[in-house]
Parts: sequence; structure tokens; C-alpha cells
Amino acid sequence: MTELCKVKLGRGPSVIFVYGDGPSQGGEESFPGQRDLADEFELIFLDRHGFGNDPSTDHGDYIADAQGIVDVLGQGAHLVGHSGGGLACLLAAHYRPDAVRSLTLIEPPAVAIARGNPAVENFIKRFKYVYEIAEQATPHMFWAEFIGAFGYEKPTELKLTEKDLKGIRATMTMHPPFYELEIPLDRLIASRFPKFIVSGAWNNVPEFVWTTSGIVFNLICDVLQTRMGAQRSVCEGASHLPHIETPKFFNNQLRAFLKSV
Repeated sequence: MTELCKVKLGRGPSVIFVYGDGPSQGGEESFPGQRDLADEFELIFLDRHGFGNDPSTDHGDYIADAQGIVDVLGQGAHLVGHSGGGLACLLAAHYRPDAVRSLTLIEPPAVAIARGNPAVENFIKRFKYVYEIAEQATPHMFWAEFIGAFGYEKPTELKLTEKDLKGIRATMTMHPPFYELEIPLDRLIASRFPKFIVSGAWNNVPEFVWTTSGIVFNLICDVLQTRMGAQRSVCEGASHLPHIETPKFFNNQLRAFLKSV
């Protein structure tokens, strides 16, 4: 397996950042507001398989990402994963809990742990449709449908770079897609490393977006908090990208958590 591309900044305890699905310019570019943390930590920004600067494959794979993260963990590091990157971090922590100093998850779409809830089932149904048309869709069409599945109005024009398109293609070909991924929590529940769950309050979006997506991500985060005994933070004024939408608040919360470990 090809080693994941990475960018390092700063010195101190290592913190590995893993971004989510969709358009991406690369690991460092996906966490623009977190560079300030380099004053106390070594920041490691990874490129997932098929995304960013990764040359190894043309498709996405959460399991391969997790195995690549394990390789980067070395003798121990903190993990921070957003959305689909959070799924990869969950799997990596399951594979190698002894090397995880702490685990921070930002709205991972771990729908498998909340099945049966009507909002979750509706969310899965909407995204299943998006993946059912993926083979016939262009990246632009797929991403417009993907945005629409969140409850937002589908964009009619998308200005996407080649790296953006690469990330969308990786998302289109993700196997399995997020809603079919099994998330093993038993080893994580038993592991003693600290966990931190972050979500947006979704109070800056239309009501339909909240009832379609925001309520689902907050429910998943609540389940993770309860089952893993995690710390929890809700970022006011943010939706699915709290580290980008409210970087100062997010950084203060993350810094305090990391320093408490």
C-alpha cells in the first residue's frame, strides 16, 4: 500500500488531521484555520487515498485510509478527523488503540450506530440515491446531488479545480460508501485514551437543512459521546465545518482538550 502523503508543521506532540469527503485541495488546505496550533504541537496533515496529492489510486477507501493512518501513528499521536476522515480515524483507532493518544471526531457520518431513527433512515435514503446514480453521473452532477442530499438547494454552476474533481471522483467511487460502513466501537469504548466529539449547532442554516442533516450529525455525535464516554463540544454559528466556520472557538476547544491529555 502506498504511504499517505503528508505535510508537517510545528514542533511538539504530534496531531494528525484527516479531512472529509468531496472536493479537496489537500490535507493542509483542508484545515486552514488550525495552523495556529503549530505553536505547541506538530501538525501532520494527511492526504487520503484518491484525494489531494495522493498519486496511488483513483478511488476512495476508508479502510485503506485507516491503514495509512496507522502507519503514520508510529509510537503515538493524537487523531483529529472530520466527516469521512473521522470514519477513517475511528477505524484506525480500532486497529491500533495503543498508539492513539487521543481521538477527536468532527461530525463523522457514522450512521450505522444510529440506525432505526427516522431522521437517520431518511438521511441514508437520500444519499443512497446519490450513489445509485454515481456511475452515470459526471463529477459536477454527482456533487450537485450530494449537496442536495444534505437539504441544500442544488447548485446549478460549480467552479471546481482539478484537485476538487479528483476528490469528488474518490468520493463517487468510495467502497463501501459511508452508510454501509460498519463502525466497531467495542475496542474504542474499552480503550482509555481520551475522546472528544465536536459538532456544529447548525443554527446558521435553513430549517429543512437542519431537519435533514444537522439533526442527524448531532444525534450521531450524542451517541458517540454517550457510548465512548467522550467530551463534547457544540460550535454555535457552524454547521458541518466547525473547524472552518468557527476556527477560533474550535481551536481553543481543541487546544484545551489536547493539553489536558
